[in-house]
Amino acid sequence: MEFRIKNDSDRKVAETFLTDLANLLHPAGAQKLVSKFEGFFPTHIEAGELAGLRELVSARALEAFTKNVGNRPEKEVLVYLLCLGNYLRCLWDAPDLHTAAWQWFWLRAYGAIASGYHLTVLDPPPPSPFEGCMRYLWSNLHRAGHCSNPDCPAPYYFGTKKGQQYCSEDCAEYGQREAKKRWWTEHGEKWRKGRKAKSKTKKGKK
Repeated sequence: MEFRIKNDSDRKVAETFLTDLANLLHPAGAQKLVSKFEGFFPTHIEAGELAGLRELVSARALEAFTKNVGNRPEKEVLVYLLCLGNYLRCLWDAPDLHTAAWQWFWLRAYGAIASGYHLTVLDPPPPSPFEGCMRYLWSNLHRAGHCSNPDCPAPYYFGTKKGQQYCSEDCAEYGQREAKKRWWTEHGEKWRKGRKAKSKTKKGKK
């Protein structure tokens, strides 16, 4: 099934899919993601296919994801999603375009492998909703932001303004509070001394 992004509704689906996957941390969230985006992920993955994910994430991370998932139905699919989300965050936070391009390629490759496609040098995998969203991500990578609020529960987002640092108004308010704290730390004492000096000058004139 191919997923073509033709209008604002399609773009919203792509951005929601990508941000939900990037912000995915828990098995329960993975189960919801499978239900929410039916057809975007394989419904079954052989246990042996997970071994290849050691190249996408560390062996320790793969072991931790597997332990967290436990014995849930289709646990291999859930582990796969947690691995994809982990690697997507690496891509999202890539320090430069060269690194991002390499990680984008491998993320697409493992998406295809898990769907049962055997990679070849000349033939790309068939169109799919996952592949369509990956293309959308690459075209909009300049808008892929990481919220500057360290307590943000879903810090990966697509920005709508140049230089945007926060994912929402709520998180932007956090930034304003932190900016005021920094200002008071750096200039508060000087400001208070100046205020006292002005007060004394006014009293002396009376």
